[in-house]
This record gives sequence, C-alpha cells and structure tokens, in this order.
Amino acid sequence: MRACLLLPNRTHATPFFAKEVFHYDPAAYTCPNGATLPYSRINRAHQQLLYQAPAATCIRCPLKPRRAATDQGRVVSRHYDEEFRDRVRICQATDA
Repeated sequence: MRACLLLPNRTHATPFFAKEVFHYDPAAYTCPNGATLPYSRINRAHQQLLYQAPAATCIRCPLKPRRAATDQGRVVSRHYDEEFRDRVRICQATDA
C-alpha cells in the first residue's frame, strides 16, 4: 500500500501554456517553441526558483496568443520541492 497526496491540476485553468508543457532540465526550462528560460532569481517567500525567457524572445514568438500577456518575458516557477511534487503527480496518474 502506498499513500498519495492530491495536487491541483491547473493545466486547463487558463488559455495560456501551463508549466507542464515546458521541458525542465537542472539549468533551465524550454518553452513549447524551443526558447530557453534560464534561471533568473529566487523567491524565498514562496520557496521558488524563477526561470525567465528574454523579453525580446517572447515578443517575437509565433505562439504569442498562447502565452501570458506580458512584455517582460515568460516566467516559470519551480518550487523547492518540485521533484517531490512531480513524483506525486505520477502517482496521481496511476490507478489506485
């Protein structure tokens, strides 16, 4: 027997790309259009690492209608415990 936590599924909460469609490696995220979002800064209050694409890259993006309406460049957050959360999401996807 194994216990699993439930995490909210926000992939359909907005018309914009959810974080789950971005590919993660330890140095950066890659957006659905192939642009790199390198590590940018830390948000200690929310226990998150923030990765941000250059503004110029997002402004020229052909997928612009599916991204958040900002001229600053897309930001993707990664919680300190995101690796654990990923394992929980995998557990949620399996039959109990």
